[in-house]
Amino acid sequence: MFRKISVIALFAIIIQSANAQESSSAGKNSQFGFTSGFITSKFDLANVGQIKEKYNPGGHDGDGIYLGLTFDTGFNENFGLTSELLYTKLDDSDRYLLSTALNYRLFNSNLFALGGLELNYLGSAPKNSLGEENVNRAGLNGLGGLEYRFTKNLSVYANFSTEFTNRLQGDDGDSNHGYHNGRLGIKFKL
Repeated sequence: MFRKISVIALFAIIIQSANAQESSSAGKNSQFGFTSGFITSKFDLANVGQIKEKYNPGGHDGDGIYLGLTFDTGFNENFGLTSELLYTKLDDSDRYLLSTALNYRLFNSNLFALGGLELNYLGSAPKNSLGEENVNRAGLNGLGGLEYRFTKNLSVYANFSTEFTNRLQGDDGDSNHGYHNGRLGIKFKL
């Protein structure tokens, strides 16, 4: 399922970038670039005592540095779209994040509000004390944040994402057990 979603997302980014190249001469602003920053990630467990024995997600959350690619396109001077493909290693797990967010200019300034979705994927799934992988590797997050653009090519941003999906396999509970990420980063656009 993750491969299908990744192929669809990659296809959408390619189509969007081709469209952006065609429309850049018409005055729309599209840029590729690089991003890096600090990430903190926490696996949230409700009823920790009971669930931790069964799922034990230790080693798949923590703090670290991320690197990635970014693509920004503007629909007009107030609205745009921001996409990122990020990689980070937290403790003993590789993490891949693909996010797309709408951005909106606030107060006619260089400050933008961000809101969108993020697909996150674990390179390896956590194992419980019996050595079983019983946590889904892929999850879907809601994303919100702020970005401040110093120049056309340089900006800083902060965002937070919380998971909509339940990562625990076989959990019949109605509570959400998933990753929550906070990021503080910088973008260099070409």
